[in-house]
Amino acid sequence: MFETDAKSALWGISPILLVVGSLYHVTSIAAPHWLANSTAHWGLWNYCPVEGGCVSITEELNGIDHSWYRAVQGLEIAATVFVLTALVTGLMRINMGQRIWQTACGLSAVVAGVFGLSGVAVFGWNYQSIPEQVLSWAYMFNAASSAMCLMAGPVLILDVTLHRT
Repeated sequence: MFETDAKSALWGISPILLVVGSLYHVTSIAAPHWLANSTAHWGLWNYCPVEGGCVSITEELNGIDHSWYRAVQGLEIAATVFVLTALVTGLMRINMGQRIWQTACGLSAVVAGVFGLSGVAVFGWNYQSIPEQVLSWAYMFNAASSAMCLMAGPVLILDVTLHRT
């Protein structure tokens, strides 16, 4: 599968982008650090005051129109499903050697990137409705992971198209 005459150098870079992007994505949606201030930090699922334990985000969002928050959660869950699909189909390509798996991997990565960036955009547009918060590192990780998926996907598809063997 990794013979030099069968694959371009881009095929070697794309899986690295995909794996790193996947790790960033899983870390970002699990971490309660999408927003922060001096008294607390927020994630997609938890609100964590500096003093005290974390609580479910739904308890903290009472009184705030948080339909956009639910939309972000849904978009990021969809992105997670497609990131994991991209990883599995990438492993199938490596183990089985059939080009269709590489195409499926690339398409899944593109869809994951689109869902992830959509979630990032919705969150970035609406987070000001939660007073006195600034974007934190997990939000940036998610934006980076989505961009990595969007870069890896088309390269995987292009590579399988250009190097038909």
